[in-house]
Amino acid sequence: MTNVVFTRTPDALILSCHGHACYAEYGKDIVCAGISALCMALAQGLRLMDEQGLLTEHFCEYSDGYFRAAVSGKQTAAVRTVFETVYAGLCAVQDEYPENISCRKENSKKGVKV
Repeated sequence: MTNVVFTRTPDALILSCHGHACYAEYGKDIVCAGISALCMALAQGLRLMDEQGLLTEHFCEYSDGYFRAAVSGKQTAAVRTVFETVYAGLCAVQDEYPENISCRKENSKKGVKV
C-alpha cells in the first residue's frame, strides 16, 4: 500500500508518499502510475514556481516507492493550490483503490523543519 501524508503547518507544506500500491505487477501497476504522475506534476510545478521566484526554501526528493516535497516560509496562493490539487488527486485515486493507497492530512500549529 502507498501511504500519503499531507502536512500543513503555519510555515510549511509537506507531501510525502511511501510504499508500493501493489495493484498489479511491477511495470503494469496503474495505481502506482497514477500516484507517480501526480507526484511528478507537483515536482514540476514546484520547479516552475522556483524559476519564477515564488518559493523561498523548498526541496523535492524521490526514489523507488518514495516521494517527498516540501516548501517552507511564506507561501503564495499558487503554492498552496498546487499542493492541495495534487493531494486532492491522490485522494481521488484512494476513493477508487482504497486497498492500494491511503491518504491522510495533518494540520499542526507547530513549526516543522524542512
